[in-house]
Amino acid sequence: MEKELLLAQLKEDYPIDDDITFSDFNIEDKLQDQLKSEMKYWDLYQGELFQLSNIEDEMVDMKFIVYDYFKFEHDRALTKTEIESFYLPAHKDIKAIQKRIDLQQIKVDYFKICYNAVKQLRWNIHSYLKNKET
Repeated sequence: MEKELLLAQLKEDYPIDDDITFSDFNIEDKLQDQLKSEMKYWDLYQGELFQLSNIEDEMVDMKFIVYDYFKFEHDRALTKTEIESFYLPAHKDIKAIQKRIDLQQIKVDYFKICYNAVKQLRWNIHSYLKNKET
């Protein structure tokens, strides 16, 4: 449910439809604003991708800490496979970071789709005008 709320919030805060829809009356404006919109979504995409990378680095660090705990400080003699297959995925800190990664991935994917849609706008307008001539 949290993922749907995040996506709805992104759609509300960054309504891509406004940037990629056009009509006969605003084609020139859309063409002029296309590069600006493309750069806007590229910057947002890169920023969210950077955040995702940071969270993934946190995950690696946390896995090292938790693995070391279960391998060297835990009472049971656990194998590498047991730790990696059962204990790491079930650990609360790793679950929390994985949840953050999943939510951040939604942001990255949304802005990548927006960027690609705005990038495609010029071609869509070109095709529209070409079809209109015939």
